Amino acid sequence: MCTSFDVYLMSDLIVDTGLNFEKSIPDHGPIVWTINVKKDIACNTSSIGQAPNTDRPRYNLKRFPLNFLNNNTHIQDTIDKIEHELVTNKDINSAYTEFVTLIEKEMKDTVPVLKTPTGPSSNKRKKSLRKPYWTEELTSLWNKVCIKEKQWLKCKNCTNLRRQLKQEFCNIRNQFDKLNRNTKRNFQLKEQDNLSKLFQSNNTRDFWKYIGNIGIANERRQNIPFKVKTDEGFSSDVDVVLDKWKTDYEKLFNSGDNGNFDNNHLDWVKGNNHVFPTRNCDTLNCPVTRQDVIDAVNRTKLNKAVGFDYIPAESLRNSICIDLLFKLISFCFQNGKVPDLWLNGIINPIPKNDSGCKFDPMSYRVMSIVQSE
Repeated sequence: MCTSFDVYLMSDLIVDTGLNFEKSIPDHGPIVWTINVKKDIACNTSSIGQAPNTDRPRYNLKRFPLNFLNNNTHIQDTIDKIEHELVTNKDINSAYTEFVTLIEKEMKDTVPVLKTPTGPSSNKRKKSLRKPYWTEELTSLWNKVCIKEKQWLKCKNCTNLRRQLKQEFCNIRNQFDKLNRNTKRNFQLKEQDNLSKLFQSNNTRDFWKYIGNIGIANERRQNIPFKVKTDEGFSSDVDVVLDKWKTDYEKLFNSGDNGNFDNNHLDWVKGNNHVFPTRNCDTLNCPVTRQDVIDAVNRTKLNKAVGFDYIPAESLRNSICIDLLFKLISFCFQNGKVPDLWLNGIINPIPKNDSGCKFDPMSYRVMSIVQSE
């Protein structure tokens, strides 16, 4: 249960503490809250750091059935099991496991699976030579350029004929270059006009999706090298690389108290100068309603990556899942316990800047993929 929740402005903190800033005041401030939780909360850390199972099928979420969970005869049995685990056993992990099993079984029976190519060339992505603005007229003219070039290069005996063929080749090549530039310019103007219309319509989702389809700066994307910098040098060993990434991020998120304090700041804290007036936080302690769950489910983005439970957001948009989620979330809020699976996430590192060392895990920002719930 949340007992206090306060947001402080940097300008107010500067006035209260008497600090002086030579430069501009920071535009961010601290958020302070206090939460009382159960002391018997236990987390199973044996699976932390393990890669998710990649043998699961990939489902075509764009063809998700509208009658999901409507024809399942085992739904009531699963609901009874979940209620029994929550009410009788007070076991949130077993209840959530039953919920995940129900979703997985129904998706396996009703959702179509994406067909993945197989064979020796399935992993090779061929680069398309055709430009997005390419037309049939450009194709026809390009074929003529190739024919004229071959005729000119093959002619080696007659000087006058060779000179004439070269002139014809240069003329047809200039025509192609001119048409290619005009077609490309018209295509770019059309794309700019489409982007401008999307931007003016305040449809940010379609705007950024359109930019992603254009593929701006795709050629500048950098892959994370499977190599790290250690005290002995560089290493590409699998165990060394994984252990380096694991230990660095463990230190980042679980930095211990080293006992080093500034004496003036410590005296200031001991004088209770850090205590600020608390605000009423009763609204944060209100019970979770079914409408809150519906609003949260409707706000989730579709066709996105899944977490460790492999439950996509598309599977939650039905009345049965909402009812089960409402029971699970209400239990978590009232008892201060959450499923152990919610404590895991898939980390996707993103480079901070181009100047950082690409072999140092701390040169990457951490983007974590968590469960939809």
